[in-house]
Amino acid sequence: MQYSLGNKAKPTEKYDGSSYIGDTFVDFSLDDVNGKIWQLDGIHSSIKVIVLFRLDSCPPCLHEYILWNKIYKTFKPNEVFILGIANSSDISGVHSFMIERDIHFPILLDPRDFIKQTMGLKLSILRITLNDENKIIDVSVPNSQYKMHENYLKNIAIWLNQKNILGEKSRR
Repeated sequence: MQYSLGNKAKPTEKYDGSSYIGDTFVDFSLDDVNGKIWQLDGIHSSIKVIVLFRLDSCPPCLHEYILWNKIYKTFKPNEVFILGIANSSDISGVHSFMIERDIHFPILLDPRDFIKQTMGLKLSILRITLNDENKIIDVSVPNSQYKMHENYLKNIAIWLNQKNILGEKSRR
């Protein structure tokens, strides 16, 4: 199935045109491909990167795994925790996706689109960045442009630095 973003006006905004930035991300209880149950509140990290995707999505979205792996390999889990959430119940398909792309971070199964429905998201193809309080600080449509990947990695470093500076000031 070819997926087109052309018919979705500003997929990173709510239906009413407002921003998700500052909203609290919905807590969830979803299984990964190994049957382990994950809950957002159980992930303790300064930044969380949640990638929502479909196995039948557009190729650029599915090639963003290069960025995902770079995040996973660059940062410690308590700094940046990356988590994939696939709109699929096909455990073997998701597992194959992980093997083909050498993905080692958790990918959860959301076959009923719980997150998309609960959050009122227009797409199941989004990269959502959360702070340590599970507040949304960025929403992006995944892409395969390496320049965009570099900019996103720089933003992660800025967010981490701001967190560290704010943490130091509050300890004084």
